Amino acid sequence: MEQHFCRRCKITLPLLHDTEFEIISPFLSTSSRSPLSDAQRRLQAQMPLDIFEKITGVRLHTPADINHHRLSHFSGECGRCRRLLPLSATVRRLKKLNQQKKLKKFRQLTQLRAIREMPSPQYALQCRVYAS
Repeated sequence: MEQHFCRRCKITLPLLHDTEFEIISPFLSTSSRSPLSDAQRRLQAQMPLDIFEKITGVRLHTPADINHHRLSHFSGECGRCRRLLPLSATVRRLKKLNQQKKLKKFRQLTQLRAIREMPSPQYALQCRVYAS
């Protein structure tokens, strides 16, 4: 469990490792097949929040908040603000880097082709001699 800033909730709080999340995950999935009274449903919804609070010391509002407070949903830190980046942002950043690398490689190849296609200085000199 590490303290990090959650961009979605706009607060700093502990994020769960996968082993800690595995403790809570069975209580997050509720089956709607079994008929439950309202009190039982409320109790079932509060149970994962109580477990999260016992692990981290922070009380969340809804069980859905627990799902996005996992370290496995983040990767790497932002170079400027040092906050964790969501996996989707990291994937977008990697794609952008790959595109930039491909563009750079393309430019290098086109420059090499242009250099290869350029006439040699001796050839240019011969053309001037024959032209005059």
